[in-house]
Amino acid sequence: GHHTFGFLYSTKNFTSVDQRIFLPPGTDRSVRKEDNSWAFIYNFQQYLVSDPNDPEQGWGLFGRFGISDGDANLLHRFYSIGIGGTGLFPGRARDRFGVGYYYLELSDERVGLATEDDEHGVEIFYNLALTPACELSADLQVIDGAVRSADTAIIGGLRARLRF
Repeated sequence: GHHTFGFLYSTKNFTSVDQRIFLPPGTDRSVRKEDNSWAFIYNFQQYLVSDPNDPEQGWGLFGRFGISDGDANLLHRFYSIGIGGTGLFPGRARDRFGVGYYYLELSDERVGLATEDDEHGVEIFYNLALTPACELSADLQVIDGAVRSADTAIIGGLRARLRF
């Protein structure tokens, strides 16, 4: 497995996020500045089961957590977790698969933005290795977005990848 930590910090003065978007008439339009901005991110991947003859084959957990000050950044918190790996089926050692869930919390500073909630969704994919140089991937996402007027989105995808 692996773990990655990241931290960002800026001393630059930023326009507050609530002024980077459309403000309806009657909203206080005085420019408010934020003195700095910061963000932290943590990623991990850890196999729970692996092939004793090939440690690259197996499956496990993956995830991500991110947080920002939410003042100069519209995205305040992000969480995702999933299960994925390689070689799910016998004889398919190069195939990859995954299923995951995410939750995106928007900043409270979203005046005028047509949102009423945070966003979350799920994704499932299977990457079929046809040859060492050719892969075919199928993907399905279900997203319950933050925009008030939008229905839950169901998105399917198919992708071919050639390496030469």
